[in-house]
Amino acid sequence: MRYNKISSFVVMDLVKEAQKYSDTIHFEIGQPDLAPSPKVQEAMQRAITKEEFGYTETLGLLELREKIAMHYKRDYNLEIDPNLILITPGTSNAFLIAYLLTLESGDTLGISDPGYPCYKNFGVMVDAKVEAIGVDSSTNFEITPKHLEGRDLKALHISSPSNPTGNLYSNESLQNLIEYCDSEGISFISDELYHGLVYDKEAKSALNFSKNAIVIKSYPRKVDIRTP
Repeated sequence: MRYNKISSFVVMDLVKEAQKYSDTIHFEIGQPDLAPSPKVQEAMQRAITKEEFGYTETLGLLELREKIAMHYKRDYNLEIDPNLILITPGTSNAFLIAYLLTLESGDTLGISDPGYPCYKNFGVMVDAKVEAIGVDSSTNFEITPKHLEGRDLKALHISSPSNPTGNLYSNESLQNLIEYCDSEGISFISDELYHGLVYDKEAKSALNFSKNAIVIKSYPRKVDIRTP
């Protein structure tokens, strides 16, 4: 299983070492190379001067959750209740929450191989068994219902577009996989962080096919929140 060959901690050590060389071209980690927009920086300054340092709502600021719901309406034609949206400081926390919501100690989590190596680490943290499902060009690097037959999975976690292959699940493949998981009682977790990097196709959310799906997405800098 390829996940055991290198840890995310080793990768970060390599990144740190590579930063010593001015001619290094980085392809190994999704580290932003642009500063926040001037409007974001101005808003941060205003927030500091207001001296508002108290706790926010548990789910995150309602105004932000409402803006994200507007984004889903405009980009995916989905009506999302803001109370079903949870804001976390980074997606790693969201992965852990998703696993804690869907897995008990000893349950099995399915992930793709190749895939993002930290999924396994998060699975181990919640005392789950992690089963890497090998994918290749024969299925366009997509997990299919056939891959899941005979497996005792409690949850399945995919990424689309995938890290590291970059493959975007087709609408048909995504729908078939979600319908299979729903019919078998397998919780479906969809990592959609890279939807903003899809340029030549229409990226559908897992929520377009099932209200039971757990979708994780990030907004690192600026979200276009125009009214639909």
